[in-house]
Amino acid sequence: MHTSATSSSARTLLALTIACVLLGACADGASSSRGAATDSGYAANQDSNRNTDASGSTEIVVVDQAGDTVSLTQPARRVVSVLPSVNEFLLAMGAGELIAARTDYDVQQELENLPSIGGGLDPSLEVLINLSPDLVITWHGPAHNRLREQLRAAGIATFGVGTQDTAEVFRSLHSLGELIGNARAADSLRNTISAEFADVVASVRGLPRPTVLYALSITPPMTTGPHTYVSELVGVAGGTNVFADLTNDFPAIALEEIVRRDPAVILLPADSTNAGARIRSLHSTPGWRDLPAVREGRVITISSLLLDRPGPHMGTVARMIRNGLHPHTASR
Repeated sequence: MHTSATSSSARTLLALTIACVLLGACADGASSSRGAATDSGYAANQDSNRNTDASGSTEIVVVDQAGDTVSLTQPARRVVSVLPSVNEFLLAMGAGELIAARTDYDVQQELENLPSIGGGLDPSLEVLINLSPDLVITWHGPAHNRLREQLRAAGIATFGVGTQDTAEVFRSLHSLGELIGNARAADSLRNTISAEFADVVASVRGLPRPTVLYALSITPPMTTGPHTYVSELVGVAGGTNVFADLTNDFPAIALEEIVRRDPAVILLPADSTNAGARIRSLHSTPGWRDLPAVREGRVITISSLLLDRPGPHMGTVARMIRNGLHPHTASR
């Protein structure tokens, strides 16, 4: 692998971009157990249980993705998440009334009148504590270790979710259902998404699998390795990650290496407000503009609000990628 040399500011940008993708907390831009898509779909491991004490009350006990045990004496009724994708899951489960606040990147109309905790990467601790939530959902990674410690010190339960790949997402979804007292709704949503995956997989079975480059960042060039949910969605959609041999999940790549590998299709997160500018950047940047995929218009643009958020729309995203890779299957 040829990694690009980056300046200090560029390295900072890459770190923030990776965090945004994993948190699903960016407005646009820049995202997947380890394992390939299969016809059988994805199964969630159930890492939670309930304990009943002598008085008959039920304690909810869940082990989160950080390996920490989370205990609630009753289902959470005031939930705050720093990840917009978790709020999307709660809405999809019909549990929107439990959401006590939003982030600056939650765009759903149902949440617009809720107080904001700020950004997903840097939420206001003071606001979080003053909201008196039963449960705060954070990312399990080091970016939020300190936040979880501070909230626990304030007596607020926290749950660290995983968003690296679909297996982590589904495990977290099941646990979220347990924590709000509705695992059945969470598992039903997981099964719906898995069925959508299976339908897409069936529609492309036996078709050629073009190589795909997920252009997480254009300058500096950055993509995704094989062990991420975006790479999995590409596989579900009938494509092959052109950098499937890498070990890093979100590597910076020398543009010369991208040109050498010559991906058949570029997958680009781009919203209606910036899609034109991002595509123009591909056409005007040396190296990118030399790629046949760019010159010939083989660029799939999908809103980052969908592509970069591992939420309830993952099946829809897989179908959108499929429609770009295999347009003749769009009616299936």
